[in-house]
Amino acid sequence: MLGHKTNYSKNLFLLIGDVIFIVLSAYLAIYLRIGWFAFSLLKGGILFFIIVYLISFYLFNLYSLNYNFKTTFYATRFLSAVFAGTAIVAVIFYLFPSSTIGGRSIFMLNMVIVSVLVYIWRVSYYHFVISSLKIKNIVIVGAGATGKTIYQILSKCDRFRILGFLDDNPDNLNKMIGTHNIIGDTSMLKKMSINNEIDTAVIAITRARNEGLFKTIVECKMNGLDVYDMPSLFEELTGKLPVKHLNDIWMAFATFRGIGGSIYVDRLKRVLDIVLSLFGLIITSPIMLITAVAILLESAGGVLYKQTRIGKDGVQFKLIKFRSMSIDAESNGAVWARENDDRVTRIGKFIRKARIDEIPQMYNVLKGEMSFIGPRPERPEFIEHLIQEIPFYSIRHSVKPGLTGWAQVNFHYAASTLDALEKLQYDLYYIKNLSIFLDFHILLKTVRVILMAKGSR
Repeated sequence: MLGHKTNYSKNLFLLIGDVIFIVLSAYLAIYLRIGWFAFSLLKGGILFFIIVYLISFYLFNLYSLNYNFKTTFYATRFLSAVFAGTAIVAVIFYLFPSSTIGGRSIFMLNMVIVSVLVYIWRVSYYHFVISSLKIKNIVIVGAGATGKTIYQILSKCDRFRILGFLDDNPDNLNKMIGTHNIIGDTSMLKKMSINNEIDTAVIAITRARNEGLFKTIVECKMNGLDVYDMPSLFEELTGKLPVKHLNDIWMAFATFRGIGGSIYVDRLKRVLDIVLSLFGLIITSPIMLITAVAILLESAGGVLYKQTRIGKDGVQFKLIKFRSMSIDAESNGAVWARENDDRVTRIGKFIRKARIDEIPQMYNVLKGEMSFIGPRPERPEFIEHLIQEIPFYSIRHSVKPGLTGWAQVNFHYAASTLDALEKLQYDLYYIKNLSIFLDFHILLKTVRVILMAKGSR
């Protein structure tokens, strides 16, 4: 099930249910063990218990609605998340016995009850909330490249049932696109709306639309039809913007929250950057020391590597990384990093996979050249080419570059112009929807990506 914005409320409902049943499990464990509700035994540990389980569920991707909650695959993933959360709580229990729930027997009983109750809740949630959602009949207006692009997305989305295409080119009538026909011209849209044949229409025409089509769209909306323009529906379903299918008019009227004077972007985000970078540099100092020694022992050259990157408003700065390549890696000029790049040292392969090479960039964050969250800064050697090849590429320079970001947690390392285009689509979504909640979401996804060692080269 795709749909980033529409899934937020469903995910929140699922999370609230998880919290309720985690707390209920603790109370039931106490009651079954001692015969009465001794609330004092919970102390402050219940809050920690809730947080650990919720984070564990998130890291195991249990808040994705793309899974069928009734499958063996999902049950295995769920039990793995419960086991991981329980293991963390168990460690804390033995280190700080007074901080968790009652005695050991209550703790173990609670683990079993959590597994049963939360799983029953989640299966029930899927059955009564997700599976019962009405599937909307949708028609795609426009059978060109833009229409075909949104068709590919909709064909993977079980929120909609595609009825076909409407297109004003008479030569296209009854032609097949995928498994669906071009069923008529745009004049049919009003009739299909009045007859309640469709619930939704997506307008996938990026060229100038005729006055008659605009009038029809307005009348259909007044009749209760949900009408999307293609970029907006694409954004909602994928979490990115369709760069190749945007025009200047759409961009001119779209609201980009990351550009402008919001209090979060201008002030709170900077405060959080300072706090997180200071804390991060302190707690990772032992790792940095070990890494520095390992790099020196393996190969000649410096420990740190400074590389010119492009930051906010096109300003250049020196990005700092642990050196992961041989010192003559770019003797022939700058090139994209490759899969299994032979320029990378043995230590370099490990620190790249574990993202340790990027820890020194927290100093760039502390200096204000970068933010913790934002588009990855690119090298000036590639920027000029990318701006010429990719529409709206320079917009990513309207915010500070980040140590991690929406593109990094959703897409692998960019190693070509095509990859850069895909990452820009995620970057533009981030700039358009920037908020403290999206940044927190990205931080959690970053932890999951690091633990699973995804996307590094």
